[in-house]
Amino acid sequence: MTRSSQIAPFASKGKAGNRKRWGSGSIARGLLACHSSTFDCGSRIRGHMTTHITARLAWHDDGWNGAICRKPERNTYCVGCKSYPGDVIARERDLALEQRLAGRAASKLEGYVPPCSYSYNAFGLDEAPAAANPPDFFFGGATRHKWSLPPATVSTWPYEAMYSDEVRQSGYLDNDIRKDLVNKFYKPIEDDCPNNLIFYYVNYSNPLSEDNAPRYVMIGVSRITQVSEERRYENVNENVGKRYAGGMIWARDISSAYPEEGVRLPYHRYRDDLETLESFAVIPERAALCKYGSKHLSDDDAIGLLEQFLAKVRLLKASGDISEDWNIREAWLLKSIAGLWKHRGLYPGLLTTLTVIGAVQLIDTAKALCIKQGHAAAHAAIFGALETGDFRGLATVLTPAESKKISRSWLLLEDGARLLLRDILPRLELSAEAMAAIASKQWTEGGVEVRPEEIIKNPYLLCELYCGEDASDRIPWGTIDRGVLPSPDVGAPLAGIDYNDAGRFRALCVEHLRQEPKHNFRLARDLIVEIAQRMERLPAWKQATFSERYFDVDANILSGALTLQSTDEGQIVYLKSVFEDERYVEEVLQRLVTRPSIELRRPLIMADWNSWVHKSGSMLAQQGGADYRDATREQAGICERLFLRPLSVVTGAAGTGKTTVIQALIHAVRRSEGEGANILVLAPTGKAADRAREVLEDAKLQRVETVTVHSFLARHGWLNDNLTFKRRGGKLAEVGTLVLDEASMLDLELAAALMRAVNWQTVRRLILVGDANQLPPIGRGRVFADVIRWLSTNYPESFGRLTINLRQLLTRARGEGSAIVELSRLFILQDIEITTDGKDDWDQPTSLAEEKLIERIHAGGLVDRDLDVVYWDDPQRLADTLIGAIETKMRGGGSDDKGRPDQLWRTSLERDPTAFQILTPHRGEMHGVEALNEACQTHIADFVISRVGAIDGITLNDKVIQICNRPKSNPIWAYDNNTREKCRVEIFNGEIGIVRNFGFDNRLWETIRTGYGPRLKRFAVQFTRKPGITVGYGKDVPHGGRYLRNERVEDNLELAYAVSIHKAQGSEFAHTFVIIPASHNRPVSAELIYTALTRASRHCTLLIERDITSLLNARRRENAQTPQINSSMFGYLHLAKQQLLERRSWYESGKIHEALTGDMLRSKSEVIIANLLHERGIPFRYEQPLFAGDGTIKLPDFTVTIAGRTFFWEHLGMLDQTNYAEDWAAKEAWYQRWFPGQLVTTKESGRLSRDAEGLVTKLSSAA
Repeated sequence: MTRSSQIAPFASKGKAGNRKRWGSGSIARGLLACHSSTFDCGSRIRGHMTTHITARLAWHDDGWNGAICRKPERNTYCVGCKSYPGDVIARERDLALEQRLAGRAASKLEGYVPPCSYSYNAFGLDEAPAAANPPDFFFGGATRHKWSLPPATVSTWPYEAMYSDEVRQSGYLDNDIRKDLVNKFYKPIEDDCPNNLIFYYVNYSNPLSEDNAPRYVMIGVSRITQVSEERRYENVNENVGKRYAGGMIWARDISSAYPEEGVRLPYHRYRDDLETLESFAVIPERAALCKYGSKHLSDDDAIGLLEQFLAKVRLLKASGDISEDWNIREAWLLKSIAGLWKHRGLYPGLLTTLTVIGAVQLIDTAKALCIKQGHAAAHAAIFGALETGDFRGLATVLTPAESKKISRSWLLLEDGARLLLRDILPRLELSAEAMAAIASKQWTEGGVEVRPEEIIKNPYLLCELYCGEDASDRIPWGTIDRGVLPSPDVGAPLAGIDYNDAGRFRALCVEHLRQEPKHNFRLARDLIVEIAQRMERLPAWKQATFSERYFDVDANILSGALTLQSTDEGQIVYLKSVFEDERYVEEVLQRLVTRPSIELRRPLIMADWNSWVHKSGSMLAQQGGADYRDATREQAGICERLFLRPLSVVTGAAGTGKTTVIQALIHAVRRSEGEGANILVLAPTGKAADRAREVLEDAKLQRVETVTVHSFLARHGWLNDNLTFKRRGGKLAEVGTLVLDEASMLDLELAAALMRAVNWQTVRRLILVGDANQLPPIGRGRVFADVIRWLSTNYPESFGRLTINLRQLLTRARGEGSAIVELSRLFILQDIEITTDGKDDWDQPTSLAEEKLIERIHAGGLVDRDLDVVYWDDPQRLADTLIGAIETKMRGGGSDDKGRPDQLWRTSLERDPTAFQILTPHRGEMHGVEALNEACQTHIADFVISRVGAIDGITLNDKVIQICNRPKSNPIWAYDNNTREKCRVEIFNGEIGIVRNFGFDNRLWETIRTGYGPRLKRFAVQFTRKPGITVGYGKDVPHGGRYLRNERVEDNLELAYAVSIHKAQGSEFAHTFVIIPASHNRPVSAELIYTALTRASRHCTLLIERDITSLLNARRRENAQTPQINSSMFGYLHLAKQQLLERRSWYESGKIHEALTGDMLRSKSEVIIANLLHERGIPFRYEQPLFAGDGTIKLPDFTVTIAGRTFFWEHLGMLDQTNYAEDWAAKEAWYQRWFPGQLVTTKESGRLSRDAEGLVTKLSSAA
């Protein structure tokens, strides 16, 4: 046996899997021993060190002060699907009563116990009532338990402990084992009280979290003073007591010393100021600390969190916040950090290291040595004994045979692994799994691809390279930093590492760049500012003054993880992997585009293209006339040109026929190369792949492989077990024609992974298809926008832009209106740097025709047959307004039928759950996803829930959406009604369906009818794209295995009456209801509105808050998302303007920053005028809505104030066109009627600068 075989990489949980992957070495045995009794092992590993805890809270708008929120209707987060505990608050909250009791303290609640009682008294100063209702599956076998919470007390729930593998050892959920595990979880908390800390946080249902960026938020911290005894429900009958651990309530109360000790961040004071909230919010560096309710924390974890709190307390103090004496809070934090360092010691990972190497017999000895002689002495004695095999001085009970075996296993490890496990890893607070992965020769399993000697020289490599169970499972920089540079009171730094060490600086840069979710690079000076702020939050003894000079002096060392480039704007910094990804994508595409044209094996003529794009049996073919012929001619021409190109892009707005072009191109491949031609269609999401598959089948294109990019990568070995991408080592796929649909959703990392996975020598053509006007990808970069800019400018023969909107032609042919398409065009904003055919591609100024459409939108009501506009002012009444609009559409608009809402919605959604869809930009607030879903469910399903209950907030007939991917590697069990067999199916994030009961659960309807009978414990979902398939969720769902199977609803599904616009990207709905809020904190973007509008295939209802200003602000260039992403592909540096990224200090809608005229205006002529006004110091606003006395509206190009007088400046560009001249005459008359003497104009000409200057001089003189 070689030494390397003694260490096997950690890969997956489960004892059988671990044994197989870890092998039989000492590290494998140690990990298996630990996993055989997870929590017992964990408590033994922590030894004499303090055990702290996290506590999950439901969001509270008034600081968790033991009172009802002052405006309970506004707190939509506490009833969100990611609230706590579960869906209890959503099910049990009496909002009408809470509104009457709003703001009242716990002592004045008139017997009412708010369902947020588990968390609302976290920082309360008095006792507060709490209660827990027994779950539905007790079936009346127990009753409600009430108790009194002491001041500053929360009820904590250790989900992770309750759902460990041990609970199901017998094939079913054993609640007695769960009880034992819960008690074991709380035992060290009780033992360490009052020396341990409790850290409060909220789950994803919070104001700082969105669908595309979910975040935990830390609320506060205090010292634990008491842990309650276990509690039970009242009147527990024998059956419930036997099956459910005596009717035990799993939650336990933990009280703290607040307000005398601790910190509560003042989120409640800045509830309506999102930017300020963001500035002092604590987002945990390790998200894993906040998973699964309550978790144990080590001293090292606690120090890291306290340092984060310390930074924010100092920020609040500096900002002038007077809600607390922050000096006192700062002093407490500093004192607590110092105390924790003493507990932590120099070797917090010593006991874990012994577990990893299989020397668990030495743990008790090591504990005793740590307590008696200190960490350093214990470390030296333990490893000295391992090296020599002489354990006599350790006072152990080991037999000679055991001593020899342990020492031999240690000595068999490779030298590098032994040095890591002896000198580096014991100084770090890491999990046993992470240590095993790091010490393993199989470096790539943990994401670490360097030799042990390199880690010993620079331990900061671990936070740069390690990646555990998923992409978020990283080792934070702070964890390594505390091990390398401990408190001087504890010990000395690791040899050779200074506070300004280049490796320390590099790792800090890497972490900050990695946390940047969008940009491909950062300006070095901005990065240094962030790092300086990070240093300020550290204790003084470990601060370093890093500067831009370090990038030059340490360039050689930094180059191992960073790439530095000099530009006219200053030095820019990339993650090396990101820079390489940009270059790799460039290289592949440049090689393809410079290949010679493809030689066809069989000829194709224009008649072929026309036959494929012209849908002869369609309504458009029959009624579209010349317009349809022009559209198909455009499509056929693009197809003919692009088919010969090895690389091509097909783009166009929604409804322009991109799908038709894909179909035609695939028809052509088969005609030219034969039916067996190698064609692959990829899409970034499962939902998009499903849709692409359907449209190909509709076109009679069978057997075209259509899968997600991730599935393709996994099949060819380019995904690690943790679902991160490999950069080498996979199999190259051989493809003939590769079509990438919805390419605008492709982020840089995914694009590069795809490029690496293909053997490009076998590829004849790559076709990218997408709509760059939609939202940019959720991940890093703007790949599709960059490809469009490059191809359209340099290789126009490879670029095809569809311009004629067939959807608009079709709605006109049907007599259904065309306002959706016309309005969506207002939100197409070009990057001003992007050029087409060598011409400047500036957006055009708002035309008079567009102003007419804006006026119709402003008037509200029926804009066209396909578009209605409803204005709303009161957020509390929005849901009623929305539901009324939906039900009017469901009834066809001509019926006053007041039948039961549940019947109306069930009938309307039965055939197509996506027929009526609410879309909103945000998850929270009263206009957000969670509040609107709750309102719809209450309106429709309240009665059903009262009779049969709900599972994680979902009940029968609810409309739901899958929130995670269940691909082939992790399918879900379903029932195929066609074959009458159980089967595994793939379900993808974003699929929508309706909840039904299983046929064998028909007694539920008897319960609904009579109120007596079984309650809901499982259900089936019929997804839109899975006809005949019902997918099971809940407890004891049908499946093909031996034991009962549970599919947690909370992990898979959410309500889907309303979904976020981000979630809807790539989908299509017959009728949409789009919410446009007037939010200054979260301005909506042009891409967001465009995406929302173009989801509707037949009709859209816009629900706009207050007035049209909310909609018009989204058109402003400064609110666009794609131009504000840094990238540098194809030789062009796209740098987002810093003034736009940090505009809080100056920005108001319509205000133009002097340095940003080219980024905020729509035409060069307008830039000339704006620059002149800036030079003269004349204040102005751009396209500021102007309302007349009769309620009509115009958008003057500039609203100018000179010497106290206001003028409206219109720049006229097309007076030579008859229609424009007529429209301008009407607009001019409007100004003369309502604002006489205030209109000034300039005309488009070569002397615009001189004319504008003369006008300004004239106005200044007159004033």
